[in-house]
Amino acid sequence: MATFDINTFWLLLALLAALIIYWLWTQTRRDYSKFNVPPYPVKPWPIVGHFFLLFGDLRDNLKKWRQSGGDIYSLDLKGQLHILVNNFNDIREIWVKHADYIVNLQPSFGDELLNEENKGITSGRDENWKEQRSATLSILRSFGMGKNLMADKIQEEVSVLLKTLSDLKEKPTDVKLLLNCAVSNVISSVAVGKRFDYSDPFFGNLVAQINIFVKYFGIVVMQTPFKAVSLLPGDLFHSKKWAKACRDLNEEYTKPFLSKFKKELDENEEPESFIAAYLKEMKKVKGKGEHSNLNEENLIAVVRTLFAAGTDTSSITILWCLLYMLHHPDV
Repeated sequence: MATFDINTFWLLLALLAALIIYWLWTQTRRDYSKFNVPPYPVKPWPIVGHFFLLFGDLRDNLKKWRQSGGDIYSLDLKGQLHILVNNFNDIREIWVKHADYIVNLQPSFGDELLNEENKGITSGRDENWKEQRSATLSILRSFGMGKNLMADKIQEEVSVLLKTLSDLKEKPTDVKLLLNCAVSNVISSVAVGKRFDYSDPFFGNLVAQINIFVKYFGIVVMQTPFKAVSLLPGDLFHSKKWAKACRDLNEEYTKPFLSKFKKELDENEEPESFIAAYLKEMKKVKGKGEHSNLNEENLIAVVRTLFAAGTDTSSITILWCLLYMLHHPDV
């Protein structure tokens, strides 16, 4: 009987402690209901919010939530508000017309893993973001973005891709891998002024790291409210694998070319790569004694963004085009 009383006492004490902790947590979390924020598609769970609802068939869940929550709705991830935008026109308006208003988002878990808070374009904020974006667009335009020069680089790569496909003699192949190689080569020709042969082991490793970066990027960002998960043994959510791919891309590709162009930089010659052009602009601003965020750390982050943002989006678009043509050969 005494044992039962003691066990009951500790059980009640533990329950009371849990209730107190939960009450304190509810008092410290931000009450978003006071703000004009989009509605929740489903009621969040205590403490974890919608986190566990993201598992399973995420695409199916997102479709259902859009039906109940509309084109713009909110998710609660451990007390942090996340707003999801589903409509193309709304996405374009936010990222194109009102980009200045969304540059001060909190650093993601990925930024912290790479120690790149406020670096580059995707993670940059305030004046740094504006300067990186302005410099990047200016350099890309000088290299022919939207002009014939860029079209020539693309046409050259398309010719190589078509020949590679022809040499397969109608054998089954992973077209996505070939497309990733082709798109990565176009970006590489801009970033470092050089394209690679598809069979080059160095280039193959580069494409592999880019694929890992893109594949697990979303999963890593979703871990932002639950960073402690990365302390668990193993790599259940692939954050360590993702971080290694990013560091390999930096150390094995970007930094060696950066060092090479620093030694060869000639202010009297027109740069033939994005990295060289960035270094030239960086030296120019430094020579004027002006404050600037143009530096090697930002350059490394920007180059990785060029590959990550350009490779996957372009190759997936072309894959959908190929799939459509397979089902509609009359096109």
